[in-house]
Amino acid sequence: MLCMRILVSDVMSGRKQYVDLYLNSAAAGHTEKVQMCLKVIRDVNLCNEKGWTALMFAARNGHVDIVKLLLDHRCDVNIMNNIGQTAADIATFWNHNHIVSLLKDSDHAVDGKAFLNFPSSQKAVYTSDDILDRASDKRKDKQWLEEQMMNKKTQFIIFVGLKPMAIPLQGGNSQTNNGVILKLVTINSDRILDILRGKPLVIFLGLEKGVISQETDNRAWFAIGLDSLSNEKQEHIEPGSIVVDMFPTFINLPKKEARIFSQARSLIAWHDRYQFCPTCGARTTVEDAGYKRTCLNADCRSNKGTHNTCYPRIDPSVIVAVVSPDGRQLLLARANTFPQLMYSCLSGYMEPGECYEDTVRREVYEECSLTVSYIQYYGNKHWCGPSILLIGCLAYVTDTDLKIDPEELSDARWFNRKDVLKMISHNHPLGLFCPPEQTLSYQLIRSWLTAISKL
Repeated sequence: MLCMRILVSDVMSGRKQYVDLYLNSAAAGHTEKVQMCLKVIRDVNLCNEKGWTALMFAARNGHVDIVKLLLDHRCDVNIMNNIGQTAADIATFWNHNHIVSLLKDSDHAVDGKAFLNFPSSQKAVYTSDDILDRASDKRKDKQWLEEQMMNKKTQFIIFVGLKPMAIPLQGGNSQTNNGVILKLVTINSDRILDILRGKPLVIFLGLEKGVISQETDNRAWFAIGLDSLSNEKQEHIEPGSIVVDMFPTFINLPKKEARIFSQARSLIAWHDRYQFCPTCGARTTVEDAGYKRTCLNADCRSNKGTHNTCYPRIDPSVIVAVVSPDGRQLLLARANTFPQLMYSCLSGYMEPGECYEDTVRREVYEECSLTVSYIQYYGNKHWCGPSILLIGCLAYVTDTDLKIDPEELSDARWFNRKDVLKMISHNHPLGLFCPPEQTLSYQLIRSWLTAISKL
């Protein structure tokens, strides 16, 4: 389980002295000082900028009494530091065997197949928290929608041919900006009045949740879809802006913007593909603020009753961390379309009549000829390519003798913990690497790394 990353620099200045004292006292073996600090900071799992907790410091230096004290306070023994070590790993390296036993016997140690039972707050992934209230009750209220579009607080994001307008961060790169190197162009109606007069595709995304300030309280968000936009007009809307591809835009945005982008891009892609009725071929028109298309042929049977061709579609797909019978190896594979040297979890679309467990078993067998014995649900996320619901699972298999389907995969291998740690940190000697941390695949891989440290 990943550390909650409450860093010393993030703690209010009035408490900082206690946080420093807490970690230093744990490292030095001062039990009374640790007890005093816990009365003030109350968070036993605080860590420093390198991800080291008090439990890790105590385990490093062999302070058994402090380890027992922290365990009594229900500290998390499964947390990993920035290089993937748990407290048990550290104690093992320094031959503090008694501490290793204490940690592995803890009631909160990860145990075999239950290792993905994380609190929901720690399972949140890149786009899993919706920061907009969809306000679906407002989608038919045309007067309200028009008022919101003219409201100076309202924010618009613009897509040109399914690609968003964005601003590169000055000197931005994924290393110095925590992966954030782009920001969406967000503007109010003043700079796009002529565009709005042309009646483009406009989709109401929702109202911003929470009261951050008077400026953002219930602020409306809209997306605009354009077929084309001149360079001059683009520069007028936002100087220095560019039009960028969906990938890697999706993983290079701040988390809040990634969530909004995911929703908007999926809807705009749906409208792009459903301008004509799938039932009769007649033209369709936009309704419900962008959440419905209605066939203009009054006699079309799609206008009688509810039909899935009239509403935005979403395609469920499983993504699976396949684990060896003893739990000590993880299967990672390369699809034929992957970037060179990238390995990830297996994945595949659900078929009609399947539940997600059926899909997991079928996909693992089809792609690698492995039989699944046990499945555990982990979490899910939306992926806007164009609109996929990824369902993350862990699956144990009955053996490790795999045979890949060359039409699906170019390679698949079993990896141990040491190799996977090098892959996610981009330090593998062969240059192998895993998907970035914004992906559900990364979260599944990281969860297995946490678990394997306790087996």
